[in-house]
Amino acid sequence: MPPFSSDIFMRAGGLTAVYLPYNITDEDLYPLLDQINGVYFTGGDLDLYNPETGELHPYSVTGLKILNYAKQVKDSQAEHFPILGICQGLELLHILVANNTDALGWSTLENATVNTRFVDANPQKESRLYSLFPESALEAMETENILWHFHHRSVPVYNYLKYPQLREFFKILSVNLIDDQYIVASAEARDYPIYLTQFHPEVVMEPANDINAVRTPTTAQIAFSFANWLAVESAKSTHRWRDYEEMRGWMVKNGDPQGEIEFVKEMVKAYGFDY
Repeated sequence: MPPFSSDIFMRAGGLTAVYLPYNITDEDLYPLLDQINGVYFTGGDLDLYNPETGELHPYSVTGLKILNYAKQVKDSQAEHFPILGICQGLELLHILVANNTDALGWSTLENATVNTRFVDANPQKESRLYSLFPESALEAMETENILWHFHHRSVPVYNYLKYPQLREFFKILSVNLIDDQYIVASAEARDYPIYLTQFHPEVVMEPANDINAVRTPTTAQIAFSFANWLAVESAKSTHRWRDYEEMRGWMVKNGDPQGEIEFVKEMVKAYGFDY
């Protein structure tokens, strides 16, 4: 169930959010992918794989199908199909690309805000993800403790040496030093429109008071920069809905509003779907 802030985050960029059930059948999945303009893997606290057997969770299996689809349509049709993964989304895409669940490490930063350290001196020019961001927003991201993290897992930078397919596929854009190790804070695929962050830019749109987010004009600017950038990326896709009523049936806002989120002590709007 995507949190309220994820839906608002996408709408801030003028995007309409539809949901993809984690256990969606191939019969439903591929016709949907052929009509949408990209996929956003939200944060979450799911076990992406069985820690005893290493077997991927059905959510991760569906994620692998989406990853392969994005690569296939780019390679065979030159179709631009962007993927954005935030927090758990970053972790998911790394274990899928590495084809090894051990690519995912441990680091705890729970309900806290920090800055991030860009790898390149000018991320606006040296990356696609940050190419549309104002310089003031990028400077604030690097110098102020304003980026919200909530995770116990992460991808250590040294795993890019351990798993060569990671460094061949992704370019690390920024890092954080957490638990005495550098972790990947943001990255993008070298040859595909796939983008990842460990921090949550969308959280400033979450109304819950006990989420320790920094809500200022600067963090709002960062969130809207991400949302607008995602809208521009999505607009590069040639996919269109064949049937407006079908689109309405999959829209996130049609979900049944749900109640409490476990780690938040207040009522937070989320969406549940019967599939």
